[in-house]
Amino acid sequence: MKRFSLFFITALTLLLLSCGKLKQNTAIVALTNEVYGAGESLYFRFNITDTSETYRIYFTSRFSQQYIMNMLPISVLYISPEGKRFSDTLRLYLNEGDYNTEYLKSGVWRDYRWLYRDGATFPEKGVWLISVKNTHIKNLTGIKELGISLKQKR
Repeated sequence: MKRFSLFFITALTLLLLSCGKLKQNTAIVALTNEVYGAGESLYFRFNITDTSETYRIYFTSRFSQQYIMNMLPISVLYISPEGKRFSDTLRLYLNEGDYNTEYLKSGVWRDYRWLYRDGATFPEKGVWLISVKNTHIKNLTGIKELGISLKQKR
C-alpha cells in the first residue's frame, strides 16, 4: 500500500506539472550589420503537430539607437505544408504604452515584443514556413534581430 501511495503521488505530481507547462517555439534571425534591406525577406519554420491547439503569436525585435522610425513595417506570408498561402501586412509600432507591446531597455538595445495573434490555429500539421518581408521603400538601419514566437494557449 505504501508503494502504491508513493507511486500515485509521484504520478499525480508529474501529471500536474506537465499540464501546467506552456510550450513555446521561438525562431530568431540576426541581421547582418543591423540592416534590414528594402524588400528583404526573413524566413522562419515551425513544426505544427496538433491542429486543435491554439497559439499566441508574438513578434520580437531588438533595436539600436540608429533605428529612428516609430514602427516596423512588415508583410507576413504563411505557407502551409500543402502549399496554401496566407498573408498579412503589419505596422508594429514602437509604443511602450500599448498593452499588446512589451518593451525593455538594456544598455544600448531596445527590445520589443508585440502580441500579433491571440488564439490562432494552424489548419494543417507539418512544417510551416513564415516569411517576414520589410515593406519599407528603404533599408531599415538599427535592427539587430527579428523573431517570431508561437506560445501554446491552455
